[in-house]
Amino acid sequence: MELPTNNWHPLKSQKRTTGILSQLILMKHDASIPEANANSVAESKVAETIAPIQRVAALLVLSREPLSSRKIAQIAGLEDATQARTLVRELNERFDRQERAIRIEEVAGGFQMLTRPQFAKWLRRIVQTPESLSLTPPLLETLAVIAYRQPVLRADIEAIRGVGCSEMLRQLMDRDFVRIVGRSEDLGRPYLYGTTRRFLQIFGIRSLDRLPKARELRVSGPIFDTPVDETQTSNENVVS
Repeated sequence: MELPTNNWHPLKSQKRTTGILSQLILMKHDASIPEANANSVAESKVAETIAPIQRVAALLVLSREPLSSRKIAQIAGLEDATQARTLVRELNERFDRQERAIRIEEVAGGFQMLTRPQFAKWLRRIVQTPESLSLTPPLLETLAVIAYRQPVLRADIEAIRGVGCSEMLRQLMDRDFVRIVGRSEDLGRPYLYGTTRRFLQIFGIRSLDRLPKARELRVSGPIFDTPVDETQTSNENVVS
């Protein structure tokens, strides 16, 4: 029996169907473009209504690292770094006036939102620090020598402390408090050691030139006399 003939062909049908689907997809895509653009415009308008000072506050709440004024201006869409510093100062004035538990401190070359020192004993109840993360007196002594003498040779550190410091240096480098900053021109070209940005951040120091002077230490006592909590969320170790 001869089958009836027609123009139907599976491949042709598939090609036509694919073509129709492609056109529908393209039409749908084209139709969604104005909607996507409209959403973007709406989001931009909403962002514009958020005050710059609120943008800066939100940014510092989220950031876990100090941010430079230039970085704050760039991310928050401010005019320049000067405006960023002005807004940080205004935020601190509000926090002080409202007796907030937080404040923005300038540490490690940037700004970071921290809890105030007086809340440290309560914060320790929820932030448990492993013993291995605390700095022992020998580590603190070695770190203090490096901080004030950098760039410094290991031999000079050992001469000041009167004991070997290879293990102390290794531990401080593992904690990212100390790094190799170069080589000496002495025989053998030994390494020179210096502190890191993390050192400034943990101790709440703005920059190395803000380390306390000798006369200040004679009055206030050593700044590295107690173990330091590396995970401390308070700026209780800030040097004023």
